[in-house]
Amino acid sequence: MVKPILSILLGSDDRSMDVKSLRKMVLSSLQSEDKKQYKRTIQSLESQESVALDADGVVRLTKAGKKLASSDGQEKKKKKKKKDRRRRAEEDDDADDAPTPSKRPKVVADDVADDEDDDGAIPADPSVKHRPVPGNRDGVTRLFVGNLAFAIDEKALAEAIGPVTHVKWITDKETGRFYGSAFVEMADSAAAAKAVNMAGEKVMGRPVKVSFAPALAGTPWPPKNSVVTGNERNDGGEGQ
Repeated sequence: MVKPILSILLGSDDRSMDVKSLRKMVLSSLQSEDKKQYKRTIQSLESQESVALDADGVVRLTKAGKKLASSDGQEKKKKKKKKDRRRRAEEDDDADDAPTPSKRPKVVADDVADDEDDDGAIPADPSVKHRPVPGNRDGVTRLFVGNLAFAIDEKALAEAIGPVTHVKWITDKETGRFYGSAFVEMADSAAAAKAVNMAGEKVMGRPVKVSFAPALAGTPWPPKNSVVTGNERNDGGEGQ
């Protein structure tokens, strides 16, 4: 459990994340529900000064933790390099069936706009987009979606949970491996509330996890590009 914790923190904004949000992502990536093991691992990393947990419940990756995560990634690279040449042809053949987030076409915003019928256009006015609605009194439009099928893409995600404008796929910083989870920006607060109510429903054969995930104060969101991965910074505009 140490590796996914360090990898997710290394790929996150400011190398920090709310401890509960981090827990959801780690357990989702491992297909596990063992919260106690997660807690013990965080405490162990904190005792090793690899992470720091502040009073606000935010886990921050320290210099020692960054070094540990980077060295682990370098070791993986050396081992993987020996196999890459033999696997490259096979991976190219399989690319269409199981695309990685970094190779997925950046078409979410256009697809959502083209597909919208009765749902109406995406609100441009922030006061409308983030208006309080039943089931979403704070008007949050940023969600965490977990337990996703590895073959899912932006269009399939939007078709499943509703109008999506931006997606950040959570991937391993060193290998680019998709963890099966993402942060998404919904078209408006009503669409976000509807998506959260879908938690537990099956998408491509998997019961998805959907929850509100407002961005931390000072974190740019949504990103400039409609699709990014976990090893890119979210240099974007305003959002909730």
